[in-house]
Amino acid sequence: LTMHHAICDGTAGPSLVHLLLTACAELTEGRPALAGMQQPLSIAADRLLTDRSQALRVWRFSETLLRSAMPSRRPRLFRTCDETPVKSTSRRTEIEFDQWDEDLSAEFVARCREERTSVHGALCAGMLAASRPLMEAGDRAYSCYSNVNLRPFCVPPVDPRQFGCFVYWIQTRHRFDDAARFWDLARECGDAVQTTFKREGFPPAIVPGTARAFRLGTHLAMRQTSRNGYSGRTDSVGVSNLGVMRLEPRYGPFEVLESQAATSQHLIGVCAGMLAHTFRGRMFFSLPYATGVLDRDAAR
Repeated sequence: LTMHHAICDGTAGPSLVHLLLTACAELTEGRPALAGMQQPLSIAADRLLTDRSQALRVWRFSETLLRSAMPSRRPRLFRTCDETPVKSTSRRTEIEFDQWDEDLSAEFVARCREERTSVHGALCAGMLAASRPLMEAGDRAYSCYSNVNLRPFCVPPVDPRQFGCFVYWIQTRHRFDDAARFWDLARECGDAVQTTFKREGFPPAIVPGTARAFRLGTHLAMRQTSRNGYSGRTDSVGVSNLGVMRLEPRYGPFEVLESQAATSQHLIGVCAGMLAHTFRGRMFFSLPYATGVLDRDAAR
């Protein structure tokens, strides 16, 4: 199933898959399918966020756009097998998939609890630790982008089953050396996501007077980001943890055995982004990467 991110995000993804599989089961039984599938369009998330830090959010959002739009003089941090610069128009998205069995998945979750960190914090630490050998050496700050579900913070709150994209990405920066313990980094990552989210708040509401400026700023930032280092934010990784995907084990004659999800936004985004979720007690992982930036062996 392939679709634009504006249609659905990871939170509503299981609802969409549930409806489609239900329709498939109904078709095999000779019943009319999709009878109750229509949903009203939702108001854009940025018009539903009405917290009291609007002015501060506008300032910080504008500052982020300006930083992104500035030409980068940093060297390309991710190594590739081909040192020839690759234009964004020549890059393509490939994906590596993996999964853990129930025992390993349960052991990982239990260890996260024992170490007093979140699963998301451990996934961020794993991505940073695994990607660091591919980056420029030295004691420098590396960043990790994490997704935040905005639905509970909208006014009124948005139903998790409502289709649409209600995701905001926040950036945390981390410094670590060879002596750093993995679980210390995992706790730091988990705490940093919460701290950054509380400090920076949500993206600003786009009112008519500022809509044009934000569109122009975003456009310039995306164009420049695609040029910087030939690969966007070359010192960053991204982690999207969708949590537990709840689907019925069977839909008529169909049994759901596995589930994978991925996005193709890495032409201008992070070099390495991992999407993870749990389904039927097993953790599933997908790692999209841009060819010309990472080769297959590096991605694996």
